[in-house]
Amino acid sequence: MKNLLTGAACAAASLCLLAGCAGVQTEVLTSQTQNDLQLEHSYAIARSPLQEASPDEARYEALVRSELGRHGLVDTAAAQARYVLSIAYDTRPASVAVGTEDCAAASCRNADSARFLWFDRSWRHTLTLRFLDPANGVEVYKVSATRRDGVADVQRAAPYLVKSALAQLPFVQHRRWRMELQPTAAPDESPVLLSVEPVQQ
Repeated sequence: MKNLLTGAACAAASLCLLAGCAGVQTEVLTSQTQNDLQLEHSYAIARSPLQEASPDEARYEALVRSELGRHGLVDTAAAQARYVLSIAYDTRPASVAVGTEDCAAASCRNADSARFLWFDRSWRHTLTLRFLDPANGVEVYKVSATRRDGVADVQRAAPYLVKSALAQLPFVQHRRWRMELQPTAAPDESPVLLSVEPVQQ
């Protein structure tokens, strides 16, 4: 069943690409930093005990490692790393809407008409990356990417969040950014950035 669902999702994404569907929207919030992270080319990933046991952690780390590699940063042993990298991700309900279909206003108020009710839940996915100084634990740079959609699966949102959070390293001049990415045809495909725009405050 899982393979069938995955195949259906990929087919739907392919049709979406052919039809010119709207891109995936994400938002990014960064901390201010005076450091140029590209000058330091090594980092080590720090994991909590919960992350060590999480089946999602390996894929998130692989995506982050791949994007950091595009910026010239290399994952190395903790003793040689210039930065400690903390990866945190979260998915939670953002809102729940209740609607009705194919029934008159009076009949929808009856208990027998509950079959006409539908629920539309929105999910908020967040990825936060923190670069820490291993000597003192001070945060050097932080970036968070968020996406809202109707799917609770954190793995589906992961490629878009990672690509958005690391679209620039570091983001400069502005703290808030809004991005549009091309929907992917395969779960492990890296999304293509269509636009990166600062949010004027």
